[in-house]
Amino acid sequence: MAQIGEDLSEEAEPSWLKRWGPGWALLLVGILVQVAFGRFGSLECTRTLEQVTCVHRTALIGVLPLGERTIRVLRADVARDACGGDSGCGYRVELTTTEGIVPLQSTWYTHPGTQEAKAQQINEFLASEQPRIRVGLCYHEIIVALLPSLLWIGGVIALRSARSKHARCSHEAF
Repeated sequence: MAQIGEDLSEEAEPSWLKRWGPGWALLLVGILVQVAFGRFGSLECTRTLEQVTCVHRTALIGVLPLGERTIRVLRADVARDACGGDSGCGYRVELTTTEGIVPLQSTWYTHPGTQEAKAQQINEFLASEQPRIRVGLCYHEIIVALLPSLLWIGGVIALRSARSKHARCSHEAF
């Protein structure tokens, strides 16, 4: 039981860090993970009488444009990163261009099937007379791209919850 004149401010008002810290932490970590692992590339190639010209676009979550460049693709291959540990091997499409190797996407995937299909699609286009091709994200890759957003959405919810609790406590004090 509280004594007369005892300061109850610590019990009534949790510290700023306790109230807002978890929400901000989730929000910042979510945004950092999204920026680091949520960049995806697409390739759009057109054939003219003289040559094949490809535009490689990079976008955050496949939606927000981050940049594009025109490249001349010679062939597409599936690259494998160092295998080991619990995660196994990683695979991604790498384009051999006149400027060197360009990864179609910066992300490595654990199953090679989709990446092999993309490389085959690009190579078939290069060997054929098709006028145009577009290679981008598959549905399961979009889901992987959106997973980090759960962190920052959780952060926003935690911040809103802390804000509404603070407003309710402040209102009850009057």
